[in-house]
Amino acid sequence: MASASPVLQLGLLRMRPLQYWLKFRVPPSAWGAVCDGRPAFGSWSQEESLLHINCLEMLAVMKALQFFQVTDGQMSLLVFSVPLLLVVAVMKALSCSPLSALCRQVYSGILKLLHRKVCVSSTHAFVFSNCTHGQAQSVLLTFDLYSTTHASSNIGPQKGEFLDEIVAREAPLRVLELGTHCGYASVRILRLLPPSGKLLTVELDPLTADRGEEIILVAGFKNQQFQVLTCSSAEAISSLRSHTGNDGLDLVLMDHDPELYLQDLLALQRGNLLSSSCVVLINRALTPGARDLVEHVTARPQSFSVGRQLHGLMEIRCHTGMSPKPQN
Repeated sequence: MASASPVLQLGLLRMRPLQYWLKFRVPPSAWGAVCDGRPAFGSWSQEESLLHINCLEMLAVMKALQFFQVTDGQMSLLVFSVPLLLVVAVMKALSCSPLSALCRQVYSGILKLLHRKVCVSSTHAFVFSNCTHGQAQSVLLTFDLYSTTHASSNIGPQKGEFLDEIVAREAPLRVLELGTHCGYASVRILRLLPPSGKLLTVELDPLTADRGEEIILVAGFKNQQFQVLTCSSAEAISSLRSHTGNDGLDLVLMDHDPELYLQDLLALQRGNLLSSSCVVLINRALTPGARDLVEHVTARPQSFSVGRQLHGLMEIRCHTGMSPKPQN
């Protein structure tokens, strides 16, 4: 490849002299890469494994560049991907590469499309028809059964058990869920809330919101225990005080658009809507869209502490919420 050293015109992309080869393999369950004799590898999350192979390849490039800490703006790479033999020229560091930015945009778009399409009609119909109405555990098991053979955007049983542990430990009285989907996480949360606890769950898509609310009712919960807000996360947060009164949120689950995670967290803080020991759970914490929030909280240890993480579900403890109420 030494003959590639002259500048090569590829549309608007110009290659610098080649410095490194990245060789990839992207099977359905994992990814691997070798750069200058050094290996890097990892497993796909349940959600990532549902993506098309082309999207996985772009995601693998981003993961490998982060692993190998590509930071030199003059560095150029040639990425060789198997099995599609896709050759990608990456011209600058991950943070400023136009091609890397394109990879992130395409990946983010495909992920959003996946979440819109896989959840609504078929998942709802299967769960509604096959679960035992009035039994939350049966609803969850039916969701899990469906997910073994169909694409689904719910968090699944492994992350679900992690969520269960957080809810049981925190015993939250006010919970905000951003991203209802088909109601899977809502049911998991509601069955573990204290008697006076309440869930507010937000879903932008009206059809998904209706289907999710119906599943929550099928699981046996009453309208007094939860409320589905059909609006954007920003609209929900701006009107949250009318639903919670002076009570702060004890638990927030973010499972909507990862690119909105940071701005929504900041909006919750500006509105003084978080309790003094609020826990924020973010799903898909490892995706490019969530990077801004993860970097924000890790850079502020006086305000946040990052707890456990399981398959991209990350626990964050906030230390900047409302002041504790005085004891009588």
